[in-house]
Amino acid sequence: MPSRRAILRRGLVGVGLGVGTAGCSALGGEDPPALTIRFLNYTDEHRLVVLHLFRDDRTAYQDAEAFYDTVDVPSMDDATDPVTYEDVVPSRRYVARAEIDHDPLAQEATTEYHYYPRQCDDGDVLTVVCRPYVEEHARSGLYFTFEQERC
Repeated sequence: MPSRRAILRRGLVGVGLGVGTAGCSALGGEDPPALTIRFLNYTDEHRLVVLHLFRDDRTAYQDAEAFYDTVDVPSMDDATDPVTYEDVVPSRRYVARAEIDHDPLAQEATTEYHYYPRQCDDGDVLTVVCRPYVEEHARSGLYFTFEQERC
């Protein structure tokens, strides 16, 4: 006959495994919706846009970098549709950094944006927009804006 201690130990292990498994199944549900990135260029010529997405919950560069690419974005005068990258990364918090590749005159155009995911099931879209300064700004060059669709 097993001792009382052995019975209790088996019971606790069984309960622990049952609770642990139930918790894992609840936490291990579906993947988050994916993030789609769209690029628009309202300047008068095509631009090479460098985009980085960094996870803001990581401390090392290698762990934080979720996406990096240089994208040739035509002027909207020459294109009818934006350049779109579908389902690039899971939709979670990122710091997005956009800049113009190999253009020392546009270095000040580097822009960062803190992306926070929506709570929708259909996925998220982050749009990176390259714009020229207008005469009222008393400066020349270009800048970036980020647009995030809402539910």
